[in-house]
Amino acid sequence: MSTIAALTFSGSSREVGRQHAEHAAPFFKEELATSLPLWQAADTTLRYQAMVHYLSCEFPDLYDEGMGFAEVLGIPVGQALWATLAPAYAPELELVQNSTVIWRHRREGPVLFRTENGLPLDKEVDAGEAMAQRVRLLAVVDHDSVGCNRSTGLWRLGKIGLQAGINASGLLISYTVGRPCLSTIENGLASSLLATVLLRTCETVEDVYEMARKIPLVGNGANLIAADATGLLASIEKAGDYVNIRTGGDYQVGVNHLHDESMREMIRRADADWLESEEYASSRARAQFVENRMLYIGARYRLSAHEQLSKLLEHRSGAVCQHGDAEAYQTDYAVLITAGTGMLELFVGPPCLGDSHQFPVVERLATA
Repeated sequence: MSTIAALTFSGSSREVGRQHAEHAAPFFKEELATSLPLWQAADTTLRYQAMVHYLSCEFPDLYDEGMGFAEVLGIPVGQALWATLAPAYAPELELVQNSTVIWRHRREGPVLFRTENGLPLDKEVDAGEAMAQRVRLLAVVDHDSVGCNRSTGLWRLGKIGLQAGINASGLLISYTVGRPCLSTIENGLASSLLATVLLRTCETVEDVYEMARKIPLVGNGANLIAADATGLLASIEKAGDYVNIRTGGDYQVGVNHLHDESMREMIRRADADWLESEEYASSRARAQFVENRMLYIGARYRLSAHEQLSKLLEHRSGAVCQHGDAEAYQTDYAVLITAGTGMLELFVGPPCLGDSHQFPVVERLATA
């Protein structure tokens, strides 16, 4: 079984960055050395410099985290922020896919489930060792920085911020990248940081929408799935300065394409070939699969949230729980956050196999 770290980062933004770097240091410089050349092209360097500048002006707390990180490693702040900002444009994101669903449980409150799928494991190497390598950077982090909502979420060490988490107001958020890249904005926030900003500053789904509407994004779009303590669910799509929200219902689904019809019109104008791609077909198929399963579960079962998840996973057809055999991808890890029970469960490898780790999440402010 893989070991997943449970960490607490607290204090000022600079102090949080320093604490983060102390845990990331053993592998960050090595990864930086192999991946930084991807960003040496002139147009990419200019884009990257613009993202760093925007962060320093509009979100100085995040920039200061990068400064603290850089101080410990003895590198420029731009290099310290590289892994955080790179996903805004990184072409290798085409080798990763995600599925996210959030649903309302009558006893356990909002429940969030997110998968991360990568290429199948090499058949020539030990599967356990290979999977341990893929998840070695994961950590469940209790983030308690001055001036921010306290939150617990799944981090990838070396990158500032989270992929999915819950804050002390009971707000749940998960992020998946929304493709293709539609933004023509040159000065804005990297989409990979949007969920982090919102979880640190918002208390309700309405807050999330209002703030997401105001923040310009550069690079890839963002699919956000959110729920608040009142039980309101929402799917928020953001690309450039355009935002769309769907609220209500018993569940919301997010994958790797932008659902809204107006978004598809933007895609037709910007990258019509993508609508014929295997990536788009796969994303649509995953969304349809999850929606069909959620309808089936809701109609036939009065189960615990964990039992409902088992029903979601039991029909494996390349949509949610992937094993890298007949499918083009394999699930590297998945996270389940149940607001009512106050638990985050991390599954290493395909979640149906049950290699899981449980962590308590931040207490709600009302009960603290």
